Amino acid sequence: MEGIRGGRSAIVTGAGSGIGREIALLFASEGAKVVVAELNEAAGRETERMIRDSGGARPSSSAQTSPWTGGTAHPP
Repeated sequence: MEGIRGGRSAIVTGAGSGIGREIALLFASEGAKVVVAELNEAAGRETERMIRDSGGARPSSSAQTSPWTGGTAHPP
């Protein structure tokens, strides 16, 4: 795998822990600008801190998402 070259962007959902966090850290270490998307705001901020501390690309932004409550994605 060649990896991500600098200048790319990635939105990583579930970036506050587990595989999502590891993907966010990997992409940032390869120069991508990462949007950290996470339900748990504190966990998302921790991932951002880890990215900054590791010397990876600075997170481009953080997005706190809301849990899906059901229903349809498209109006009938």
